[in-house]
Amino acid sequence: MTRRKSGNDHNERHQHRIRRAKLGIVTGLLLSAATATGGLADESAEISPHLYVFVSSSLPISSLVRIAQDAAALDAPLLIRGLVGTSLQETLLNLKDVVAQGATLEVDPLPFEAYGVEAVPAVVLTCGNRNEGPFAILYGLDASQALPYLRKALPRC
Repeated sequence: MTRRKSGNDHNERHQHRIRRAKLGIVTGLLLSAATATGGLADESAEISPHLYVFVSSSLPISSLVRIAQDAAALDAPLLIRGLVGTSLQETLLNLKDVVAQGATLEVDPLPFEAYGVEAVPAVVLTCGNRNEGPFAILYGLDASQALPYLRKALPRC
């Protein structure tokens, strides 16, 4: 028999990976900054910011296309948690209009967990390597709209 994880187990599991501080509400959207503790950015090291856009295939295609156009203009990859159906080919066929916008599409559940993405669309600005270092996250905006708020949350980035 498999033991079902309680909400406390889930929180405890993620607590060692992410430390989060809520920074406030921006036009009704949650803006958070945190540090993924897989590796903290060295204060003296050169900071290399990275922008990621988290989406789901369950979003309306018109929204996904608009988000993909914006992400492509900022050279930010679109991340989805898993495949649509059972194959990468099926995923690409279902999201062909999104891919046609020129944005990079990545299927990777790890950044969702590392950054604690709880809803989509979400935009993450990180100052370290992928899945580690300080980052800020904003839900519900396109990347170009979110970027000024994220930069304020991470002024050294």
